[in-house]
Order: sequence, then structure tokens, then C-alpha cells
Amino acid sequence: MDLNNLSKFDLAQIAKNKNLLANIGIVLLALVITRNIHVGQVQKINSLKAQIAKENEITEFIDILKASEDKIEKLQKDFQINLSSDKVIEKISLLAKKNNMRISSVDAQSAIDRKIFQLIPIKLRVDSDYHRLGHLISDIENTGFLKVKDLTIDNRQTYYSDLPTESTVLLDLFAISLKKK
Repeated sequence: MDLNNLSKFDLAQIAKNKNLLANIGIVLLALVITRNIHVGQVQKINSLKAQIAKENEITEFIDILKASEDKIEKLQKDFQINLSSDKVIEKISLLAKKNNMRISSVDAQSAIDRKIFQLIPIKLRVDSDYHRLGHLISDIENTGFLKVKDLTIDNRQTYYSDLPTESTVLLDLFAISLKKK
């Protein structure tokens, strides 16, 4: 538009098209409002996404804590509290009986005290073939509180016989017991 032609601008034309101007104004106002609503919704969506991400992190952390608590609970179930050597010998006897083994001797030694637990050393002498010995050791380790420290097999009898015979086996075991607080 030229400045010279501005003086020729007729106000009457504006008056005739005032409905057109009002419609254009309404459309522009609606566009501005819609844009502001859209920007606000995008910000709200981004805020909700950030909140969801934080809550997912919290949920993952809670799941990790729950798994850790379950592991601790399982460990506490496996370990015995204030275990006596009599109970350990009773448990070993039951395991030997289950595996059809004869115990030649059991020697429970004095407990070794640590800060929160104690170790009860046990020397066990059994007569067994290799298969039953393997089952017994597996059962001992699966108790959770009994551990095999050392194993010595005296298989001298097999040198003099062609038949599979039992061997004398010396097992050094430790029973692990938590101290009651």
C-alpha cells in the first residue's frame, strides 16, 4: 500500500466489511487461543512423561529392594540361629540314613566364634561308594548351613579286589550358625 493512496482510503468500505473484519478477528483470536492451549497441553504432556519416567525409576528401585529382601529372607531361612553340635550331628545322621550310608565316627569340635556367626567343625567318617558319597555331599551342601571343607578317600581296598567296594571317606564339615542378637 502506498502512502499517497492512504488518503484515498475510504472508511465507508471498512464499514461495509465490518462483518468480515470481525470474522477475521474472531478467527485470529481462536487461532491464538488454540495455539496457547496446544502449547500448554504439550508442556503438560512433557511434564507427565517426566513424572512417569521418575515413577518408573522408583518402581524399578522398589523391585530391586524387594528382590534383595527376598534374598536376605532366603539366606536367613537357610542359616540356623544358635545351632548346637547335637542338632548338626542329628541332621548329618538323617542325611546319611537317607543315602543308605553307615557312619563310622562323628567328631564335633568346639565352635569357632565370629562376630555375628559361629562355625562348628565336624569330622565325619563314613563307608560309602562314590555314588552315595556324591548324593550325601549334594544333600549336605543343599542344607545351606552345612559346608564341606575337605574330603579324603581311602580306597586301598580297591587295589586288592576286582569288585567295586566301599571306601572309607573322611569329611571335614563346617556348620554355620548365626548368633542370636
